[in-house]
Amino acid sequence: MSFLKFLKKIVVSEKAKYLFPIYLYLIIEYFLTLDIPFFWDALSKFWRANWIFENNFSSFIVPSTMNSGHPPLWITSLALIWKIFGRSLWVSRLLLLLVTMGVFYQLFILAKSLFAKNVSMLLFFFICLEPTLLAQTTSLNNDMLLLFFTLLGCNAILKNKSLLLAIALAGALLTNLRGVYIFFALGICHWVLYRNHYIKSSKTQLFAYVSGLITFLLFAIYQYHEIGWAIITKQTNFAKHREVATFQSIAKNVLVYIKFYLDFGRVFIIVPLSILLLKYRKQAIRFNGETHKTFLMLIVFVIVFFFGIVPFSNPAGPRYLMIAYILAMILFVNLFYDEKNQINIKKWLIPVVSIGLISGHFWIYPPKIAQAWDSSFAHLNYFSIEKKMLKYIDNHNIPKGQIGTYVRINTTENTALENSANFSYFPYPDINKDKYIIMSNIENTMTDETLDIIFKTWSLKQEYSQLGVFIALYENPNL
Repeated sequence: MSFLKFLKKIVVSEKAKYLFPIYLYLIIEYFLTLDIPFFWDALSKFWRANWIFENNFSSFIVPSTMNSGHPPLWITSLALIWKIFGRSLWVSRLLLLLVTMGVFYQLFILAKSLFAKNVSMLLFFFICLEPTLLAQTTSLNNDMLLLFFTLLGCNAILKNKSLLLAIALAGALLTNLRGVYIFFALGICHWVLYRNHYIKSSKTQLFAYVSGLITFLLFAIYQYHEIGWAIITKQTNFAKHREVATFQSIAKNVLVYIKFYLDFGRVFIIVPLSILLLKYRKQAIRFNGETHKTFLMLIVFVIVFFFGIVPFSNPAGPRYLMIAYILAMILFVNLFYDEKNQINIKKWLIPVVSIGLISGHFWIYPPKIAQAWDSSFAHLNYFSIEKKMLKYIDNHNIPKGQIGTYVRINTTENTALENSANFSYFPYPDINKDKYIIMSNIENTMTDETLDIIFKTWSLKQEYSQLGVFIALYENPNL
C-alpha cells in the first residue's frame, strides 16, 4: 500500500470522521485559552511542577510543605515538557491538548463499544457535551490525564487487552491518589462483566493488576525514601482532608454527592434516565447486551466513588466523577433507542437535553453557596474582569499591601513561568486590619459571617462582572 493510499484510508476512516470535528474544536479552544493560567487546584500542580523543574529533576517528590501525597506523573510531565520546549503557558496547554485528544479518542472507542446496535455514532457528539468534561479541557489540573487512563482501562477490559490494561492501571495510580478508586472500580467491573459472560478472563489480565500494584508500591517506597512518609501526608493542611468525617458531615456529603450528578445541567440526563430505569424493574423488560454492560459499569463506579468520597472530610468536586457522567449519558442514549415506544420522544428529547447541558455552563449560585468553578466554562469569565480590577487598583494608586483577598489574583502573570520565581499574590484578608478587601464568587473560602460583614458594613469601591462572575473591591469604613 502506497503512503498516499494509507493516508487516504486514515482520513476517510470512521474514527477520523467523528474525531476530526472534536480535534478541530480542541485546537481552536487551545488558541483561545493560551493566556488562561493555572486555576484553582491546578495552581498546586504548577507549584510542584515548578519545584521539580527548578531543582533540575533531582527528585520527582516535592518537599512535604507542598506535598499532599499524590503521585507525580502529571507534574513531572509538565516539568519535562517545559525542559524540552521552554517554560510557558502555551507549552503547558500543549501538553493538556495532547492528553485531551487522547481522552476523546478513548471516549470514541468506549462509545462505539457500548452504544446499542441501533444507536447512531452521531450521538458520540452528544456524549461530548458533558459540561464538566468540556470544562476540564481548559484546566491544567491532572484530571484529564486520570480520565484518559480510566477510559483506556475500560476499553482494555471490554476488548481483553491485558497490556493496555496494565498501562491504564499503572498510569491511573501514578497520576492521583484517586487512581486507587479507579483501580478498584476497574477490577470490580472486570469481575462483574466476566461473571455476566461479557468478557473472557486470562492469567495475563491478572498480571495487569499485579503490575499496577507493584508500580504503585515502588512509588510509595521512593516517596518514603525521599521525604520520610508515603501516601498519608504529615502536612497538616492536607492531612485534615484525609480524616474520617463526622456523622453530620457524612450526611452532608451524601447530599453533595447526589448534587454532583444533577449539577451543571446534568439534571436533564439523570431525571429522565431514572424514570426509564424504573421501567426495567418489570421482568418483561430486559436490557440488551450493550446497555446491560453500561449499566453494570455505571453502578460499579457510582458505588466505588460513593464510598471513596462520602465517608471522608476531603473536599470533593464534580470533576472526580467524569467517568460516571459519561457512562450515565451512554446509558441514557441506549435506553431511549432501546425502547420502541420512545421513537417519537427521542427526536426532540436529545436536542432539549443538549440545550440543558450547554446551559450548565451558565449556572451561577449566590456567593454564599460554594460552587465547583473548574467544572464548567463559567470560570473563563473571570480572567478579563480580574485584569480590569488590577488596572483600577493601579490607576487609583491603591497600595497593594493594604488589600487582602482569598482570590488568587494575578495568577496569569505568576504562572506564565518566565518570572515564576517572583510570586506576587495578594495576602489573605484580615477584616480587622485590612483597609481593602477584594472578593469574588470565584472562590469558596470566605465564611458567610465575613461576607455579611463586608456586604452590610463595608463600602463598595469598584465591581466588575461578566455573565454572573464578579470581582469587587470593598473599603473598610473604620480605617
